[in-house]
Amino acid sequence: MIFLEYLGIPGYPGGICLFLVGALVHFHYLSFPTAFLVSLIAATAACCCTYWVCSLWNRPIQRFVDQRPSFRKKFDQAQGIIDQHGTKGLFLARMLPVVRAMISIPAGLLKMDFLPYVVYSALGSAIYIAVCIYIGSLFLGLVT
Repeated sequence: MIFLEYLGIPGYPGGICLFLVGALVHFHYLSFPTAFLVSLIAATAACCCTYWVCSLWNRPIQRFVDQRPSFRKKFDQAQGIIDQHGTKGLFLARMLPVVRAMISIPAGLLKMDFLPYVVYSALGSAIYIAVCIYIGSLFLGLVT
């Protein structure tokens, strides 16, 4: 589920899954390190897939984005973050709910350097994933 969310599929509510993973951690079905690492690997793999697809199929994807006004708005927001802040913007965008999944598309289309892209994506995603799992676990601890 996390892999699918980070592919940048519009409207896919994969972020909710991380809170549910936190519930599994709370009830000891998963350990926090296992849940965190599996989620981070899935997120980073999806980010890399989206980056390479967008980097290699630049023109068709650009046409697809241009034909969908609602998608275009989110894309422009994500591209603005990269244009203005570079890798720092990418790092911060990985922690923002809607932009998190979209930021790989402009990064690939702009052919951002791959190694910094992966490092900053993984770091930003790691923080977001850890916080979501922790909140999911903590919230269930308060409710039960």
